[in-house]
This record gives sequence, C-alpha cells and structure tokens, in this order.
Amino acid sequence: MQTRHMIKVRHITPWASDMNIGKIYNQTINELPDDCFICLRDQDTMFLNPKAGNHVEAIIKANPQYDVITCMTNRIGIKEHCVPGMFDIADIGQHIDAAEISYGIHGTECVNTHIAPGMLMIFHKSVWQKHKFEENSIFFDKIFSKKVIASGGKIGLAKGLYLLHLYRFGQDNPKTYREHLRL
Repeated sequence: MQTRHMIKVRHITPWASDMNIGKIYNQTINELPDDCFICLRDQDTMFLNPKAGNHVEAIIKANPQYDVITCMTNRIGIKEHCVPGMFDIADIGQHIDAAEISYGIHGTECVNTHIAPGMLMIFHKSVWQKHKFEENSIFFDKIFSKKVIASGGKIGLAKGLYLLHLYRFGQDNPKTYREHLRL
C-alpha cells in the first residue's frame, strides 16, 4: 500500500438494488479522488469502537507492505478471520468487549491472509485501478483478492480491528445461505 504523512481514507458502504455489487463498488470508487485509501464495508457491518476511523488510519500507516487489509469479525465463513466464541453471540455488549480486547492485544498488527472478504476491504485507490471488481458476481471479493495476489500483492488481516458482521444472522446454515444476494 502507498502511505503518506497525511492520508485520506474514504469510508463507503455502497448499495445496489439490482444486486450488482461489483458494478456499484466500481462506480462509487471511480468517483473518489485518486490519492485516497478506501475502507469498503458491507451494509450488515458495524464498527464498535468510536475511534475506529483513527484505528483504520493507524493500521494503514503501520502496514505499508499490504495492498489490501481486512479485519477480524464475529461471523464469516473463514475461521481464521473470526474471534473464537463470537459467531452466535447476540449481545452487543460482548461484541464491544471483543473489539476492545482485540484492539488492546493486537493494536495495528497485521498477518498474511489469502482473502479480504467483502465485509471489509481497505486499499489505496491505485490497487482498485489495477484490479477492478468483477461485475454480476457474488464472488467479487474472492476474485479481487485472487487478482491482487496473482499480481504479487499481499493481503493483511488486521488482528486488532474487530467488525460486527451480521452475516446471515438467524439462518440455519449461514455459510451456504445466499438468497439475500439475489434479486
């Protein structure tokens, strides 16, 4: 990732009623200035620390070796991205505690990972300019991540950044449920 003394981070959560997620992400990012970082989040996510914006900036500055950064969460189909024991917790207070503990233990630490799930992706606009999102695909995040790695880039998992993710909350089998991704 490219870093500067003063960095600009644009936090965006685009929505597409036609469910073409890649297209709306590309359109929204195209409108942003070329010298910014993007913190792209799904609409079913929430930061739980009031200083999350500062934390995101600190993570970017501390980890210039990563082209894309993602975070820890409670619910996702990738075990190493989940804080143990949080998948089925409905109490928001426990999630706030998990966010504070993760931050306190890991701060801005990042480790290598193979994918940045669409729930949270942090990257410089120049990364997107090389690897735009696949349109008309629910696997836009996997495809984007593979393109970044195939070009020699690195994806980092921010161990101290915890994001609450509803991830098909209430579904019997959330890992295979995809009805919400279709028209």
